[in-house]
Amino acid sequence: MKMVLDNGTGSISDSEVVLKAARRRFGRDEKLRILGEADKVVGTGRVVEVLRREGIYRSQLADWQKKRSEGAYGMDKIPAGIKGRKAGGSKEVQMLKRHIASLEKKLHHARTIISIQKKVAGLMGFPLETDSNAETG
Repeated sequence: MKMVLDNGTGSISDSEVVLKAARRRFGRDEKLRILGEADKVVGTGRVVEVLRREGIYRSQLADWQKKRSEGAYGMDKIPAGIKGRKAGGSKEVQMLKRHIASLEKKLHHARTIISIQKKVAGLMGFPLETDSNAETG
C-alpha cells in the first residue's frame, strides 16, 4: 500500500483507496463501437475478450444488441448516458434564447417610443428626418 505525505498539512493519505466507486456510463458512440467489435469476433469465441477488456457483462451486451436492433441508437436519438437534456439544447442555449427574446421585446418598445416621438414632433411643427434603414425589422 502506497502512503503519501501531504506537503502543507502533514497528513497522510492513501492514494490507492477509492472513496466511492463511480458507475461507468457508456455513450451512444462507445456502445456502438463495442457492439461493432463484438460483431467482428462473433463465431470465433473471442467475444469474452471484448467483454473483459471493456468491463461489461454478456447480459449488458445482449441488451445493447436488442436496443440497437430496435433502432434505439439511431442518429436522431439523444446519446445514452446524457440525462435531462431537452431537445432545445443545453442550458446555455436556452439562456441565450431567453436573452434574445428579452432584447427583441425591448427593441419593440424602443421603436414604439420613437414612432410616438416622431408623431408628436410632427404635430408640434418640428418634423424629424426619417431614416429608411432604421425602420427595418
